[in-house]
Amino acid sequence: MCFRPLKSSRSWGPRLALVGLLVVLYLGAAGAIYQVYTARIPSGNDFYSRWFGARTLLLEGRNPYSAEVTRDIQLGMYGRLARPDEDQVAFAYPLYVALLIAPLVGFPYPQAQALWSAALLFTTVASVLLSLSWVGWRPSRLGSILLVLWALFLYPIARSLILGQFSLLVLALLVTALWAFRTQREGWAGIALAGATLKPQMVFLLIPLLLAWAVGTRRWRVILGFLGAITVLIALPWLWLPGWPVPFLAGLPEYQRYSGAYTGSLSPLALTLAPLPSELQGPLVFLLGLALLGATLWAWYRLWRDKAVDLYWPLGLAILATLLVPMQSGTTNQVLLLLPLLSVFHEWNRRGTASSDLTSRVLRKGRGWLPVVALFLLLAPWALFLATVKGDAEQAIMFLPLPWLTLVLAILSRPGGQ
Repeated sequence: MCFRPLKSSRSWGPRLALVGLLVVLYLGAAGAIYQVYTARIPSGNDFYSRWFGARTLLLEGRNPYSAEVTRDIQLGMYGRLARPDEDQVAFAYPLYVALLIAPLVGFPYPQAQALWSAALLFTTVASVLLSLSWVGWRPSRLGSILLVLWALFLYPIARSLILGQFSLLVLALLVTALWAFRTQREGWAGIALAGATLKPQMVFLLIPLLLAWAVGTRRWRVILGFLGAITVLIALPWLWLPGWPVPFLAGLPEYQRYSGAYTGSLSPLALTLAPLPSELQGPLVFLLGLALLGATLWAWYRLWRDKAVDLYWPLGLAILATLLVPMQSGTTNQVLLLLPLLSVFHEWNRRGTASSDLTSRVLRKGRGWLPVVALFLLLAPWALFLATVKGDAEQAIMFLPLPWLTLVLAILSRPGGQ
């Protein structure tokens, strides 16, 4: 039996210094957010209901899924009970999100929100950098900074930061899993995929496909990591609230009802075809949805069958199918578009240096347009939001531009034969 030699203690010095610097930067960012924002402006609505639910569970032993706690959340957010046509702001998440919020339940909400917002900010920056590593793109230092800033101001990501949305954690965990796949840390990939289930509606297609791919390629450590982690995530909250999945699942139909109210419970695909005559809408929505799901499954089958096929195209299709075919509870779920967009940018940049086929020659000539395309993707959704917003509420049309634009760019930039 052989053992790996212990690393020199000297190598820990720079790492500890880096950790210390990150802690100082995080606390400084949290302090600045508190002074400038959270201490003055009540906000972070998506975080408040989960923070309050976790607080009542951990400090008071109350069921966060109960009607009484939901009423308390409504009084804290609205100053009154919610109307039937409003967001009921129930806890409505798997109970293991309380594990993430536990360190913050002892703080007053403005301070807890500031700490949470700073954590989301740092997590998002890490997600961008890990995504670049996953796609194999090594831009210059200035290029990396510009891409990070571009991502932070991208409409769904910026909106998620403002609302304190857990969608950014799902993105970070999914990116971590993909990076772990790439670097042969397969057990960690399974653990990260289990963590990403904290918003099941974002990963209901992605995780089964990734796990099926892991089985097909005999990556058993991914499966073991996932099963072990999901067991722990379900079992730990059971100590606080035995049988918690029952009230969680029982509340999902009501969550679907009020979360889809302002889209008329229509999917983005149905919203896109809404101007058509009613007798055409249903069949076209069904056929186009079936075609997108079929293309997604075919791409994953090709990935499983042909080991030379890259993961980028199948993953991008799965994300787009997730965001276009079912009803969406919010545009914040579109943070997942960061992955196909960075893949497209990298493919465009890479193939723009070659001229082996017609597509590559076109990309080479249009390579200088890449910053223009990125700027358009950044500004166009904000312009549409400002043109359509009513009060402080975004309109249903905001579900449409980024997924469709991403799909067009992905088709134009996809590798040949995939």
